[in-house]
Amino acid sequence: GSQPTMSLRTMMPQHNVNHPYIKLPIDIHKTSQMRRLPLYTYSDGPVLSRKILDLIKNDPDITNNLRIFYEPYGVGALNFDTHNKKPNKDYIFNRIGAVFKDNPQTYVNKDEYQLPLAGIFEASPFSNKPLIIDIMKHAGATSKQEAEDYFKQYLKTLLDGQLGIYLKYGLSLEVHQQNTHVVFGKDGK
Repeated sequence: GSQPTMSLRTMMPQHNVNHPYIKLPIDIHKTSQMRRLPLYTYSDGPVLSRKILDLIKNDPDITNNLRIFYEPYGVGALNFDTHNKKPNKDYIFNRIGAVFKDNPQTYVNKDEYQLPLAGIFEASPFSNKPLIIDIMKHAGATSKQEAEDYFKQYLKTLLDGQLGIYLKYGLSLEVHQQNTHVVFGKDGK
């Protein structure tokens, strides 16, 4: 079985972390525009993922702060127009397909845990305060200065990953809080 992630159209396996996430072609209307999964996504996503991973795989300045979830496969239906002898990008065929993404859990070491960026500001089940507060306290940040230092380090790590790949390679990643996962050590750091 599977269930939706915060991203709604991305499904995650319920029981096996080795199974991929599956992004479905569900149209979403938000921020005054329709978001679709265009037909080219099924083929371009895996190619682009591979190229980015090949580019950064031996670059510790990037990989120490950024882990990119690989999209190894995409499948989509293409309607071939036999009369004109070319593909017909019919709307209905944009709705038949999926993109398979690596499961984020496969990128987490045994001494780490991860959660979507949007989740760190949700109420903790332990204190009912934002989860990041509990994580910071677990890491030993109990004073105002320690909390500020912790948050500065958190922002540095987050921005070094995003800005590093942009400044070094000219790649700008579309960072949605529901698709961006933050990895913490078991000690909260």
